[in-house]
Amino acid sequence: MPAEALRAAGIPREAELIRHTGYDRTWARSAVLDLMSADDRPTALLTTDNVATLGTLDALLDLGARIPDDVSVIGFDDAEWATLVRPRLSVVGQPVQELGGPAADILVRRINGSTARPRRHTLRTTYLARESTGPAPARLRRLAVPGE
Repeated sequence: MPAEALRAAGIPREAELIRHTGYDRTWARSAVLDLMSADDRPTALLTTDNVATLGTLDALLDLGARIPDDVSVIGFDDAEWATLVRPRLSVVGQPVQELGGPAADILVRRINGSTARPRRHTLRTTYLARESTGPAPARLRRLAVPGE
């Protein structure tokens, strides 16, 4: 989770910078417009799924924000389109193939009546640095997490 990563890095988690949205591009867009309208707006946005990423990019385009000069953007999941947009999107990639197998196994067991307690499965992610991230503008140095 992004909050755990911030804590591990010794960066304070600022609740006013975290937006919980539905799985909807319009909600994510609205959350980003709200974040970016603040006087002390964030210098980076980390989204937690592709739909939030699309809503984020939509809002930033409408605002005329320059990525990464005005704000850095990091998406989650390495969707094929992430390298087609300009600048190419930096992302946290997850092993989708490894994720599907265990999830399907758990589902089949549940359908067959398993009452086993839920277990946490942690898979390794990778950060794929591309062109959508850069140094924070000197006037602003905050991180926001829309879609968490």
